[in-house]
Amino acid sequence: MHSQLSIHSYVTKVSLGCSQEERSSPQEVIFDIHFPFKEPPPGEITDRLTDTLCYGEVCELVEKTIENKSFHLVEHIACKISHELKMHFAMRPFHLKVHKVSPPIERLKGGVTYEIFYSPEEG
Repeated sequence: MHSQLSIHSYVTKVSLGCSQEERSSPQEVIFDIHFPFKEPPPGEITDRLTDTLCYGEVCELVEKTIENKSFHLVEHIACKISHELKMHFAMRPFHLKVHKVSPPIERLKGGVTYEIFYSPEEG
């Protein structure tokens, strides 16, 4: 049996874009992060936060990684957050999706996403 903790639609504003003009107004970016478990976390039985992964800490980590920073690319945001996730949750696989909701391209209505799949076994 496999289980997974998922953070859906963590929404924040980020200074993001190729041009200075685009970066001057923070844009909505949505983060989805999934942490698969090979074995269920002990918190499933104990009902203690210390026995599982705290999604509040993950959200704080995302916010601290991007706050007061400016980015040109969603790829770079994903790389920075991925690095922090690896550092704080060592040896835990994850899937990170960064979604720029409204890029300034006239007929692009669904935004753009960039995803990183990390498995400690793969490096």
